[in-house]
Amino acid sequence: MAHPGLSYTTERFTAEITAKDYIANFRRADYFIKLCRQCGNYGKRYGCPPFDDDPTLLMGKYQNMDIGRSNHIHCTARICVLRKPISYAQNGIGILQ
Repeated sequence: MAHPGLSYTTERFTAEITAKDYIANFRRADYFIKLCRQCGNYGKRYGCPPFDDDPTLLMGKYQNMDIGRSNHIHCTARICVLRKPISYAQNGIGILQ
């Protein structure tokens, strides 16, 4: 639904890194599994844990990974607000910052 005086822009960024670097520096399975367990879809949907296989083992079969991020910029007649996701880089890699 459109709101008078309100607009938004979406910026998309992608980068390719090695699967090994992704697993070591971006994957936070312990943190996210706690969040997933709080959701009503946990164990009920195909894309939700728990999984039959370890996703890390599957990721390790690949040489490279494409990662992405989106910025959502919401504007009114007076102000724009950047809705920016948290960067999960732990070692200062600036891909998602």
